[in-house]
Amino acid sequence: MNFYNDVKLFLDQYNLRFDIGENFFFSPEKSLLIILVYLNDYKRTSIEDIDSSHNIIINKHTDAKDLEVIYLYEDSWYFSNVAKERIEYKLGKSKSIYARKCKIISHLNSIKEEDRIKKFINNHHNLGWIKSPIWYALEYKENIVAVATFSNPIVTNRTNENKELLIPVHEDKKSYNFYSFEWTRYASLSDYYVIGGMSKLLQSFVNETLSKYQSDNLSNNINKSKLRNGLEKVGEYSLNNISYRDMIIGIEIMSYSDIEWGCGKSYEKLGFMRIATLPPIVKYVNLESYNRISKSNYRKLNSKTTEDKISNPKYVKIFNKGSYKWLKQIAFNKPIWIDR
Repeated sequence: MNFYNDVKLFLDQYNLRFDIGENFFFSPEKSLLIILVYLNDYKRTSIEDIDSSHNIIINKHTDAKDLEVIYLYEDSWYFSNVAKERIEYKLGKSKSIYARKCKIISHLNSIKEEDRIKKFINNHHNLGWIKSPIWYALEYKENIVAVATFSNPIVTNRTNENKELLIPVHEDKKSYNFYSFEWTRYASLSDYYVIGGMSKLLQSFVNETLSKYQSDNLSNNINKSKLRNGLEKVGEYSLNNISYRDMIIGIEIMSYSDIEWGCGKSYEKLGFMRIATLPPIVKYVNLESYNRISKSNYRKLNSKTTEDKISNPKYVKIFNKGSYKWLKQIAFNKPIWIDR
């Protein structure tokens, strides 16, 4: 196998012009820069040198309008077809299905479908299935074409001081409680771009969640345009003599996007705000299967407790590019009181 040649052969089939270098492909038409990340680089040089070489490539292409950079790791390329599918989407070469033509199914009305949902995520998401009690899916001609999964909520306190309050709130109050959900996975069918898929699944989740927590069926009464932009204000209720420690003013959805696969434009379009950049984390890649495992699983595999004492020739230690943390908040029309 030759990583560079295999990627080049894949890109050549689309008849697009690429400016090429020793470890990159740049499409001026798509303003897309694909940087190849070789596993051997992590054996022979430092993470600082690798990042420096990547930054040099990026700086040469900063004049490109709306430049998008993806880091294509060698193990991701060979482990599954997900990397190829993502590149096809970035190049605009995927077939299209409109979400408005799809039927929504969910954990609320199709409990028996969970095994099918798990299989879909494992086949079409690079991280595979994670236990998620809340899920929504789009069905087209009886086939699942997109899935979004969410965690159960926890009560989270957000403060003005940490710039974690993204909706208009009372200026005198420094913190508020939210029901906080994590958007754990989104995946769509191979070779297809589901137009409006993320938006439709998110909207279904938001509407049903608001309905669940608001007795007056808030989801049918709120301003839809404000909802899409995450700007729905706290409702018209008295702010005097209220213990804010005991009330929840809305819901929030938190999610993460891998920096190696772009800057997270899809989240921006859905009204999310980027609130943090998380540093790279260590992964270990099996040089035979190209499967990635975490540091803790690597230790268990080698029956050691100290990473520095482990040396397994079947694995190479790599770093991903980190991730962005995204947040969207939507307020109730009236607060919900927490039972103490």
